[in-house]
Amino acid sequence: MLDSVVQSVTTTVGGQLWYILAVIFLFTGMTKGGIGNGLSSLTIIFLTLFIDPVLAIGLTLIVFMICDTISITAWWKKWDWHICKFALLWGFFGVVIGGLLLTPIQLGWLSTDVLKAGLALLGLYLALQWVKDTYIKNTGHKTLSLNSQRILCVVSGVASTTLNAGGVSLIAFLIGMGLKSTVMHASSVLIFSLYNIMKLPVYIGGNIVTIDRLYLGFSFAPIAIIGVVIGKILHAYIPNHTFNLIAYVGVSISSIKLLTDVFTFP
Repeated sequence: MLDSVVQSVTTTVGGQLWYILAVIFLFTGMTKGGIGNGLSSLTIIFLTLFIDPVLAIGLTLIVFMICDTISITAWWKKWDWHICKFALLWGFFGVVIGGLLLTPIQLGWLSTDVLKAGLALLGLYLALQWVKDTYIKNTGHKTLSLNSQRILCVVSGVASTTLNAGGVSLIAFLIGMGLKSTVMHASSVLIFSLYNIMKLPVYIGGNIVTIDRLYLGFSFAPIAIIGVVIGKILHAYIPNHTFNLIAYVGVSISSIKLLTDVFTFP
């Protein structure tokens, strides 16, 4: 297997590029480990700066699932199961919708620009709304309406499946439910772990995850796991408000980069 991993690294990305991707996946592991799962949406954005988007999507899922295996153990039963069940139910519909959209996207019949723009505008709106409620009106936590909860969870499933960027809306949903940072992160770990399992058959069927990409993903496993451990350690030192701020800063950066992708022409 080691020979296959080395061969896949050599033929797919090469040595120098591998180190750049390793730094990105170290960051991914840290976000999964505890410094804000919403920031993991930045992974796909960073990767597409260096490699083909379809390769980036496949690699991201593989590394996400490696991180999930460690993260779900580290955060075991610290989640809010009632909220997770709700998110998974409505997120499942989003995953199904996203799976149906993948084929026309791969065939070029449907541009991801529409999805990116919609997700980016939603992310920026939610971030600005949080800033207004927290710093300007100082109204504190306001519970989301039931329809808003459903929409955010469905959107997270669609975005997770098509762009590996479900964190933009899911983190907004979890913050909107008034969860403390530890419960919020643990809940996001469980939800994203199950989203990724749901997506895997679709990615395999669409040749987004292949054997070569699987081996390439495995080559980043030690780096990503180290990142998870670092993130778990750092989480203990991040206050709840700071955690929410980091999450929304990540959402905002992700959203701006998505908009930049849409409106930047070659």
